[in-house]
Amino acid sequence: MRSKEPAVDKVPRFVRTLYDILHDEDRRILSWSVDGSHFQVYDVPSLEREVLPKYFKHGKFASFQRQLNNFGFRKWTKTRASVCTFSHEFLHRCHPSQLGVLVAEMEKCKAALCAAASHTGTKRPRGDSEDDRSLKRLSVESKQDDEHEPEQELASFYPENPDDVSWPLAGFDATDLCALDWSLVIDSGREDELNALIDPLLTESTQTATVPLESDGNQESASGSHCFKRFITSPVSKLALGSWMGYNDKYTVDAWYELVLMAFKHGVNFFDTAEVYGNGQAEEPLGGAIKKGIAEGVWSCEDLVVTTKIFHGYKGFMEAGPKAGPNDEGLSRKRIVEGMKASLRRLELDNVDVVFCHRQEPYTPIEETVRAMNYIADRLGLIRPIVEQTQYNILKRNTVEYEFVDLYKKHKLGLATWSPLAYGTLTGKYSAGKPEGSRYMDSVYQEGSPLAAGFEERVVIADKLKPIAAELGCSLAQMAIAWAVSNENVSTVLLGASRASQLEENLKAIGFVSTITPEVKAQIDAIVNFVPTVPTLDPYAMMRGRHL
Repeated sequence: MRSKEPAVDKVPRFVRTLYDILHDEDRRILSWSVDGSHFQVYDVPSLEREVLPKYFKHGKFASFQRQLNNFGFRKWTKTRASVCTFSHEFLHRCHPSQLGVLVAEMEKCKAALCAAASHTGTKRPRGDSEDDRSLKRLSVESKQDDEHEPEQELASFYPENPDDVSWPLAGFDATDLCALDWSLVIDSGREDELNALIDPLLTESTQTATVPLESDGNQESASGSHCFKRFITSPVSKLALGSWMGYNDKYTVDAWYELVLMAFKHGVNFFDTAEVYGNGQAEEPLGGAIKKGIAEGVWSCEDLVVTTKIFHGYKGFMEAGPKAGPNDEGLSRKRIVEGMKASLRRLELDNVDVVFCHRQEPYTPIEETVRAMNYIADRLGLIRPIVEQTQYNILKRNTVEYEFVDLYKKHKLGLATWSPLAYGTLTGKYSAGKPEGSRYMDSVYQEGSPLAAGFEERVVIADKLKPIAAELGCSLAQMAIAWAVSNENVSTVLLGASRASQLEENLKAIGFVSTITPEVKAQIDAIVNFVPTVPTLDPYAMMRGRHL
């Protein structure tokens, strides 16, 4: 970079400036990691006050962070307001052999920061005060972008020896960066050229092990290296717990805590909910369960990935009850901002890790939806879209295997899938009819509902699949879940459960993923006889039209 070779001229000015900042500025403020795969900002106020004005006209950290996002850098961690870590896929791959050192370093830094700070984590349980800094940012007018919010006075954390010019350590030579083609940093489309220069990062082999899952024979453990994938920046478990089925009078905070605890002990770190589940009731016990686990020291905020979804509102769209108005659902700017505030209040969390648009919405211009989501992302220092969520199972494959291919192949988005059991029919329990107390006795699953469409056909296919599951030595439900996990493009598979024992049984499906061979898939395909179809608009996406 400093050699002024012709190739350097191809590197954008911002990237060259970033290199200069990291090379020349005070390492107490920001510096490379021990292996060069990311850089850490230790003191945001000092960076904004002493460093950025030297290089940029505005010199504000928010603008600096937006530029980093534009060039593909992503925030890994934000332990507190003044400390954060940024990484890039290209830099991450440059020193894969150092990744073990990196994980240890990050854990050490995190422990030191947590001990020094007056609070921990990015999802702090809400206190008695109604003053929510994250929500406050959402309500601030855009013209206040350049106003600086005072940082809380928290203890600072610095490198052990900032005067040592050889830092970063662990054998990393800063001059190695000069030899890299930094133009690759901003061109993710040049994947083949990038892979020719460096070894691909094996993201599934570097995560910290969790509580082992009991298994027999040669089944895989749920806590081993095969349990995690990435949403661009965040490792998530291959199995996740959703709360779609988790609402009614029996789902108290204690009941949900039992489910979350069972999932967490088996390696699950991803928990999903939505504003519409139970007309807002599902978010409350999930948030309460998370707070209870933190209070009892079972997990910390950093251990969990929590997601919610915005679209239908919390007044319901199918069940009897309060009627939703035209601004109580959809993806308008007003709906997104107000919906997020209400969702966070119900969860009693400062923020969540991922926000999904629960449906596409034909009545709001996509530009308005995108700008509203960008507004929230900018205010909270979040990153741009990283994941899509859709239904995927043995019987329903169109979206994942045909419609969404470009999302994860070209744009590198993660993929969370739901209903691996096809609304429960792939459990095989409906062969003799609809058991009392099952979901198909509920009004929303009665004949005529989109959720009940094709029920009889699904039951017939499920019965034909049972012998294959028996050959594999697992239940039909476990085979169906393992089949969904086996898709290399799927980041995590959402499970629902009404009791802890049911959840535990389904979590064991991770041990059968390796048995879903091409031959087994061929047997399944011969029974299902899946045929791709032309996609149609989800009928629930049209719900807002009744008001317009």
